[in-house]
Amino acid sequence: MIITQEQKKLIKESWSFLLRHSSLLGQEFYPRLFEELPESRHLFSVDPREQGQKLKSVITLIVTKLDKLENLEQEVQ
Repeated sequence: MIITQEQKKLIKESWSFLLRHSSLLGQEFYPRLFEELPESRHLFSVDPREQGQKLKSVITLIVTKLDKLENLEQEVQ
């Protein structure tokens, strides 16, 4: 997958905005995920706030590595 410089800029700006409201990240994401994919619920047994923090950390890692996506797979795993 090739991401243009403009797309990278937009991703970084969007994530910066979302980080300012990050306390809501897990509260919004996981209920929607479980509504769309109820079979995924068993994969997330930790506290929703903790899971929201994990989600934020992984997305932040991805956003900071947009210029080195080829090295990202191993880090995310």
